[in-house]
Amino acid sequence: MANDNEFVNSMSAAAEMCVARFSNDDEPLDYQPDSLRHLDLLLTEVQNFLDDMHPDQVKFLVSAFGSYLFEVVRRTHGGTYYWYEPEDQPVLILGEPEYKISMLAFGKIQKLLTDASESISQYYGRVVDQLQMAQPGDNLTVG
Repeated sequence: MANDNEFVNSMSAAAEMCVARFSNDDEPLDYQPDSLRHLDLLLTEVQNFLDDMHPDQVKFLVSAFGSYLFEVVRRTHGGTYYWYEPEDQPVLILGEPEYKISMLAFGKIQKLLTDASESISQYYGRVVDQLQMAQPGDNLTVG
C-alpha cells in the first residue's frame, strides 16, 4: 500500500492514540526525538509484566509505540509509508529517490518488548545515523 492519505491518517491516528494514552505533563509526547525517552521508560515498565498481558494488549502497545516512533521520524526527517507484505507491517521509507532507508518500527518494538539490548531512543539514533551516512543508491533496512 503506497502513501495514500488513508494510510498516513491511520498511522497518524495510532500515534495520536499513543499520545492520548501515555503522555503526561512531566513527559509529554510531542513528536520531538527527545520524547522517545518517555517511551523507553514505558517499555521498561511493560517488560516487567509482559507475561501477564493479553496478546491484544501487546498488539496495542506495538501499534501505539511503533506508530509514534514512525511519526517522530516522519515529522523530523520526512519519508513515505508503505505496507511491507513479507512481514505484514508498515514500513517507513526515507530518502527516496536518492537512496532508500527503510525502518520497520512495529517489528522493532515487538523485539524490544523481550530484548532490552537497545532502547527506542537508540534505535532512532541508528536510523538518523544511517540517514546521515547514506550515499546515492543505498538501499538499507534499519532493523
